Amino acid sequence: MTTTAYMYGVFNSRISAGNINFNKMMTNTRNPLNILKTSGQRIYVRIRGIYRLLALPSLFEIGFYVRWYYKTDDDLIIITNYASSAGPEIRLECRSEEGKSNSFLATGQISMGPNDYEHPFTIRQEGNAFTIRTGDKSPCREVYPDLCYRMKLAGAEFRLAGGRIFLEGAWGIPPPWRFWLFLQLAAGKWPFKGACTGKTGPLRNGNWIGRRKISGPFSGKR
Repeated sequence: MTTTAYMYGVFNSRISAGNINFNKMMTNTRNPLNILKTSGQRIYVRIRGIYRLLALPSLFEIGFYVRWYYKTDDDLIIITNYASSAGPEIRLECRSEEGKSNSFLATGQISMGPNDYEHPFTIRQEGNAFTIRTGDKSPCREVYPDLCYRMKLAGAEFRLAGGRIFLEGAWGIPPPWRFWLFLQLAAGKWPFKGACTGKTGPLRNGNWIGRRKISGPFSGKR
């Protein structure tokens, strides 16, 4: 299970189980200058009634994980992404250092194939998780007919929405541009799990990186 993250606010892209071209769940960035904001996974946070895109962070940290720090007037938003060593999972966590309950809007452009907007796919929601599967005409279906990805949210309620939530009265936004809307999220975790066999297994809610004591220039502790 692989993913590619960028400092300028692409928290996941090119999520793949196996072949990173044919088995790709999420699109990859097409421009190094971050001009297009549709590719990969992006996160917006509601500040004073307006959803604002989390782009270049106040501090970016790389270890066996990647972590973004966003300092606002009255809070510190920390986003951590890492791959699980226990199985094919990518885990993304978002929390407020002050414990505030924020509204986040996470967007993800789904491809389920080599090229954007080329192949259909299906999304099935089951409680606080949903499963994404390839369409009948996907090129990877010939080799991996049961390829699927599962995403689960822990710590908040959410609803699945489309691109029209950005534009009132807008029509014709391509179906592969899918959006996940998370409401009243104080410390949420959403792992991705991929499988070529169709059996993704359970997604755990626990983790170790997100519970580490934060120390650094914004925490007041060294």
